[in-house]
Amino acid sequence: MNILVVGKAKTGTTFLSKSIQHSLLDANYFLEPKTVDFFEVDLAAYCGNNVVKIIFEHWSGRGRLRNALIHNELNTKFDRVVATQRDLRDEIISRLLYFVVPLNERGKLQERDVKRWIEVLQRKEQAPLEMSFGELVGQFDEIFGTNFDRHIQQLVTQDEDYRMFLSRSPKRIFVQCYEQLLAGEIASLSEHLGFEVRLDGGVGSLEKTRRSQAHNNWKHLFLKEDVARFREVLPDYEDWELAEASLDPDHYSGYVSRVTGISAT
Repeated sequence: MNILVVGKAKTGTTFLSKSIQHSLLDANYFLEPKTVDFFEVDLAAYCGNNVVKIIFEHWSGRGRLRNALIHNELNTKFDRVVATQRDLRDEIISRLLYFVVPLNERGKLQERDVKRWIEVLQRKEQAPLEMSFGELVGQFDEIFGTNFDRHIQQLVTQDEDYRMFLSRSPKRIFVQCYEQLLAGEIASLSEHLGFEVRLDGGVGSLEKTRRSQAHNNWKHLFLKEDVARFREVLPDYEDWELAEASLDPDHYSGYVSRVTGISAT
């Protein structure tokens, strides 16, 4: 049985795909292949159960190939296709905190800058009402010389493209909401796949990239000015009620420290 899991980055694709792998017997797992040759040649050599995870934006500019993959027009045929979907506000927060990883991979990360960023996050954790998400982004850009605000606009456009992609294949793609996945509401997913999916297998060597496995982070991190800003760019969202401003350091400054191997002290 071949199963394809597709989703945008930081939307639970690893947790979902690894859970599916663990729920199958002797399943092979393939993380984010980016070439057509993998699907046309390499995967054909593997018999039995195979779970493949791809990231939607990795195939940007190759939409026809991505669609061919979804609709079994390549050599490899998938018995089931599952997609993840997450609240974009939480996704944007996760993207900001993860951004140090690609910077590090490109050799653009200095230890002193990471320490400064961790200290900023610690200030936000200690006094969450004194720094908005917008100000947090400004601090990040100042430290690393980036333009995350522009990246946010790209993420909004990308999310619109992704939702359109999902709407075009409602019978072929089963959509698993991230929030329901965390709540263990996966009966429909199990029914779609034809076997019971267990969520207790962990993600193995990918564990350090997992942050909070929680939803509605934005409710605890955003301030009123952030709500006013995002309300304009995300008009389809209805819930904008904030909750108590409280941040778990393990999910913010601690997370950045884990993925970089650098601590503030």
